[in-house]
Amino acid sequence: MAILSKITDNEAVILDDLTIPELKTREVAKVLKAIKIGKRKTEDGREVDVTLRDITCLIGTGGLSPEAQKDLYRAARNLPNVELLPAREFNTYTVLKQKRLVLTRAALDELRQAGKKTSETAAK
Repeated sequence: MAILSKITDNEAVILDDLTIPELKTREVAKVLKAIKIGKRKTEDGREVDVTLRDITCLIGTGGLSPEAQKDLYRAARNLPNVELLPAREFNTYTVLKQKRLVLTRAALDELRQAGKKTSETAAK
């Protein structure tokens, strides 16, 4: 339900793939800064872009090998307000405490499969 809440409130961003040229913190920050999610007015009345780097976000990954997941985590862990987890490790608290949810297509597929298994188990 927490993930559905993020999607219906337009607080989720779905990416085809999270490709980062070099697994360094600086590169992860550049990718997040490149994803514009809206605009806001500054105190002097100017409009500026709001990027994923400006707010708290949870990045959900899927389909990565354990080594690739570990490398991506190491690259993102030093960024303030950014949390990176495999989608299969999501829980309500981690999803709701961040302002934005960023999912790769593979992570979204993992969540769908987990939802199907849960509903099948509940129906039995």
